[in-house]
This record gives sequence, structure tokens and C-alpha cells, in this order.
Amino acid sequence: TEHGIVRVASTLFTYITIAHWWNICINVFFPLLLYRWRIYRDRLRLKKELRKLEKAELELTPSLENCLSAEKRLEKKKQLLNKRLLLEHAQANIWEEIVLPEHDSFTEYLFAVTQFAYVTCFSVILPITPLIVLFNHLLNMRLDAFKLCRGRRRPLALKTGGIGVWNHVLHVVTVIAILTNCSLMALTSSQFSWLANEIGTLGVFALAIGWEHFMLLVKYIMQLTVSRMPQTVQDEIRRKKYDQERKRYMQLRLKKRNSSYG
Repeated sequence: TEHGIVRVASTLFTYITIAHWWNICINVFFPLLLYRWRIYRDRLRLKKELRKLEKAELELTPSLENCLSAEKRLEKKKQLLNKRLLLEHAQANIWEEIVLPEHDSFTEYLFAVTQFAYVTCFSVILPITPLIVLFNHLLNMRLDAFKLCRGRRRPLALKTGGIGVWNHVLHVVTVIAILTNCSLMALTSSQFSWLANEIGTLGVFALAIGWEHFMLLVKYIMQLTVSRMPQTVQDEIRRKKYDQERKRYMQLRLKKRNSSYG
């Protein structure tokens, strides 16, 4: 059992440190390097086209214009002018931003839920897990801001009432964490070894099941009683609703008074 706990702790430490930091490099820095290499190639191609255009404009000398008819001379000038306009428009930064991938918040939510699962399920095995996860979250806050400003297109602002289905995922993770912690306490804790000698393995199993049900009851009671919104926010919403109703009532009263005078 001790060797199994050590293996789980070492694997967990690898997941929340080396694997997570390598995932950051793959998802943030590697696409940014590819993007900059692509922009560098496009800029070289654009400079090459500009040099060709300047060379073509220099070749269109007055002596060469005299050899061409008026229609061909006008058509040649139009082609060069259109090409210069297109190349000038191609130098705008908006075209470089279009090449960037779209922003997708799925990976960010997945990271947050995964780290939450590590803390709630396996902190009893590796007590330093919350500290490492806190460091990862602080690091990801800055990296997400950098990725959003430099490595992704500017996303459209959308109104939302919460985190959606991820709220249910967090509830599922919480239930799994209760089951995991109660099982680890019953099977690996040295404090339960003397209890197993007194009431037997079946008694320890029944005690773990009872403790797990009690913790689930506490979890659901807290979920029902604790408000999702702070009291100050609720008071502010009620105040705004009251002000809106009062303003609407005053407008109706003023309109009714004007109609009676008319």
C-alpha cells in the first residue's frame, strides 16, 4: 500500500508540474512560433513583390511609353496602380491577425476543472498539491492574457449567465472527490488499522460508506443554502429594480395627469 501511494503521489506531481508546463509550451508558445514564422515568410514575399513592382515602374520609361499605343500605355499604368494599391493594403496588420486561430475557452475550462480535481481528490496523498496548483493558476492567468492579446484573434464579447455545463462538471468532480477521499482514508490511513482489528474489515467498509453519505449530505446542504450571489449584489439588484419601478410609476402618473388637464 505504501509503494502504491508513493507511485500515485509521484505521478500526480509529474502531471501538475512537468506535464502541465509542457502542455503550456505546446498550446501557447509553439503555435506562436509557427505564426511568427509564417508572418516572416509572408513579409519576405510581400517585399519581393514590392521590388518587382518598383522595377516594373522604373522600366516604364518615356522612351518605352512612346513605343506603346495609348490604350496599352493606359492599361499598363492601371495594372501597376492596382497592384500597388493591393500591396499597400496587404501591409495592414489586420491581415496578420486574420491568420491567427480563433479563441476557444474550452481548454481553459478543462485546465481549471482538471486542476480542481487534482486538489480535491488527491491532496490527501500529496499535501503540496494546492500550492503547486495555485502557482499554475497564477502562471496561467498571465499566459492566457498573453495568448489572448498576441496569439489569438480578438474574440467577440458575448453575454452569459454563468459557466454553463462546466458547473455540472464541477458538481460531479466534487462527488467523486468525496468518494475518493473516504476510500483513501479507509484503505490507507494508519488510524483505521486499529479500528479494523476491533470491528473487522467489513465494519471499516460500512463506516467509510456511512461517512461518505454524511459528507455528501453536507455537500448538498451547502449547495442549497449557500447563495451563488453575494448579498451586496442581491441588494443592488433589488435597488435597481425598485428604482425602475418607481420611475415607471412616476411616468405613468405624470402622463395620466397631463391627459386629465388636456
